[in-house]
Amino acid sequence: MLAFEDLGSNSWQKYGELILKSENVFPEAVRTPGEEYAETVKENGSIAKVALLDSQYVGNIFGYALLPDEIASYGLHDVPQDAKVIYIFSVVVNPEYQGKGFGKQLLWEFIKTAKDRGYDYVAGHFRQNGSLQLIKKFGAKEEEVYHNWENMGEDCVACCLNIHSIQEPGTPQQKATKNDTPATGLIQVPSQEQAIISTSPAPQLAPELSNQTFEPHAPAMHF
Repeated sequence: MLAFEDLGSNSWQKYGELILKSENVFPEAVRTPGEEYAETVKENGSIAKVALLDSQYVGNIFGYALLPDEIASYGLHDVPQDAKVIYIFSVVVNPEYQGKGFGKQLLWEFIKTAKDRGYDYVAGHFRQNGSLQLIKKFGAKEEEVYHNWENMGEDCVACCLNIHSIQEPGTPQQKATKNDTPATGLIQVPSQEQAIISTSPAPQLAPELSNQTFEPHAPAMHF
């Protein structure tokens, strides 16, 4: 069974090397440097966790609070400006632990913590593969598509999850249909693919966002 440990300024030093090794699953150009991780755990309202199995590092999840004037610029058009929003910028499960449901457990632990800390929404940008389907299993809604995200040649989707209306996938109210991905367990992502979340603005923003900027973070979601 997975265990979870919250990260702060001190515990970052304990797991920092392992977290940065997890970044090796990504192309060098989009890896998040250690300085950004270290700064994130210091930010007010941030949530950062590592997942452990028998005391062995499995993966991590990082998120930070959005300011009211950042919400629309992240493509979250249906979210009230006065809402409390936590933005996931990094989720990684190491390759040797993938396909075991740990990605779902890690995401669910993050959501529960966000709810306990008074957040209204969990948001992120997702590739159109297993990562997008997983967050939607929790009830997330697609807000906007960003074309050619980070010059990757792929589109990413801004999604937002209303924490007050969610239920863990696999409960009776969220049974899968025969044509749906099973609601229990991790939605499988082929090992050669990467499921990426990022707060970096897409090079091709929608017209209404073209004059808005926000602080970039390297994409990092892989399970």
